[in-house]
Formats: sequence, C-alpha cells, structure tokens
Amino acid sequence: MFITPFSQSQSTKVRSENLTSQIDSHASTFTTARAYRTGKLRVYWNGVRQFTGVTVTEASRTTFSLSFVPQPGDYLFVDYLPIG
Repeated sequence: MFITPFSQSQSTKVRSENLTSQIDSHASTFTTARAYRTGKLRVYWNGVRQFTGVTVTEASRTTFSLSFVPQPGDYLFVDYLPIG
C-alpha cells in the first residue's frame, strides 16, 4: 500500500492532537477538538500509523473508532486537516 502524505499546500493547515487522555481501557471511539475533512485523518497508536478501513473508521467529522481498545499506558495521536 502506498501512503500519500498531505500535499505541500495542505501541510500548513495540518492539526495535530494528543488524544491519550481519552484512553480508559473501555473506549474504542475518540473525539477530536475540531471537525476534520473526511479521509484526511491520520491516527497513530503507540507511534504506529493505523489505516482507515482497516483499524480506523471515521464515524463523523469529529469522531472515529478503532477496531481495538487501547489500554492505559498506550499513546494515541492524530493529524488531520480541519474544516474551515
């Protein structure tokens, strides 16, 4: 699978968030602070990029679900292109 980075013009708008505080050993759905463009979400679990359609499902423009439940001590970061 070839991974395409955000384009140069988009890279100035990329927002990064640390969602680690939302990990509670029960949740597999997480929320970003701002709405993101569909298909422009990058999720990193313990530093490893997860893939939409495989381990990540975009539920809305601010929420996504993982196919697994992260545990306390894990790390969860996202990069995305915000709307607006």
